[in-house]
Amino acid sequence: NGRQVYMMLSLTPGTKFTSIAGAGGFSGTRGWDESNSFSINGQSGNYNQMTLNGAPISQQGGGGSGTWNIAPNLDAVEEFKVMTNTYDAAYGREAGGTVNTVLKSGGNKFHGTAFDFWRNSILDANTFQYNQTGQKKPFHNQHQWGGTVGGPVLKNKTFFFFSFEGWREVLPVPV
Repeated sequence: NGRQVYMMLSLTPGTKFTSIAGAGGFSGTRGWDESNSFSINGQSGNYNQMTLNGAPISQQGGGGSGTWNIAPNLDAVEEFKVMTNTYDAAYGREAGGTVNTVLKSGGNKFHGTAFDFWRNSILDANTFQYNQTGQKKPFHNQHQWGGTVGGPVLKNKTFFFFSFEGWREVLPVPV
């Protein structure tokens, strides 16, 4: 559960999410999961290039940790383009894929979005392990909220765009 723009990579042929979810790994579904744990056309995350509005936001090369530094709010994304092996020379710095994310911008009219995704243990099923031992399911409450707003500062000349995303989760961890 969660909304992270780079999870859309899983929809691309030849791309595989390789992280291990849990206490020691990244689920890839939250904005701060900046692991680049994607294999694109058989190349590990260290060889993938992430760009935001055309500017690189990931550490490059096999020696780097392969992480990107910015994960924008999903509602702020205008375009998401994954290039696996047929991209031109402007993007040819890496052996893996290139992902370019383009953000929305302001305009002559005010516009925006608002969202609140809520998950509660009332709608969750109990785990297999708890059912086997006769324990009740633990309390779990998760909120992911935010929004965007954009518009003119000076008509036909200067525009603004703002995006925010928040996350609050209560998840007891069993011993």
